[in-house]
Amino acid sequence: MAKQALRTGTQTITHNKNITLPNGIKTNSLRIENTSSTDCPFFHITQDLESEEWMSGRTFTVSYWYKTNSTEMQPRYCDTAGCFIPNVDLIPDGEWHFISWKLSMPASVPFGNSIQIHPAFQKKSNDVLDPGDYIEFALVQMELGEVATSYEWRSFNEELLLAYRYYQTHTVLGSGTWNSPTSFFCVVHSPVPMRQVPAINTRSGGWSNINIEYDDVYNVTGGSVQHGSVQGSTDISDVSTFIVTLSTSGSQTTGYGGVAVCDRNNDWFVLDADL
Repeated sequence: MAKQALRTGTQTITHNKNITLPNGIKTNSLRIENTSSTDCPFFHITQDLESEEWMSGRTFTVSYWYKTNSTEMQPRYCDTAGCFIPNVDLIPDGEWHFISWKLSMPASVPFGNSIQIHPAFQKKSNDVLDPGDYIEFALVQMELGEVATSYEWRSFNEELLLAYRYYQTHTVLGSGTWNSPTSFFCVVHSPVPMRQVPAINTRSGGWSNINIEYDDVYNVTGGSVQHGSVQGSTDISDVSTFIVTLSTSGSQTTGYGGVAVCDRNNDWFVLDADL
């Protein structure tokens, strides 16, 4: 579980590197703090994971390290059936502590939905979070069974490939051909099957930094995934090759080839198939 969803409002997220836990492990952590001058109702930072049918009716254990200064703070778990607060309290002394708690999946869990683990959500009394309240956490793990085991370490490359199922960035999108004078078809090969046919955008939110080589005219006006090739099936878990259509304000000869790149102003393509 290395994929966080940040719905922060007036709160500030800090990514801390090379922290040392009480057991001597060096790792990274995330800290969320109410840095505004007013109260806020809850911390909405989650570890998101994708549900699968085999999870139905099974018991899982969630574990992680945390530290907080907020009294009565409790974690939360949400799935397609609803949300619940486990019967545990976080210790508000600003020191690192290890915690684990169990959860039971609904009797029927659909494939491909979002499961959310909130390391800390809100106070037991539903009181507001004061300015300066924070939670910092590390090594979040959810595993089958009723006992928390040692954290499962994976290499950077393993984590990166797993993340590619949901989100990718590229400066070179791929090669293709002009399908009409103002429409370029670009074939995209994903290194792993994506969760679904992705939406395409850019880091900047615009299209003016995209060039179809070798023209060098930067006249792309929009893009969309028009043809999702699903390896001969309709299973959304198989999306690994698709065609992006880039529209242009200029004109090129139909049938000519090219390469779609995003090569100026620190911009890049974004392929988004997130939960």
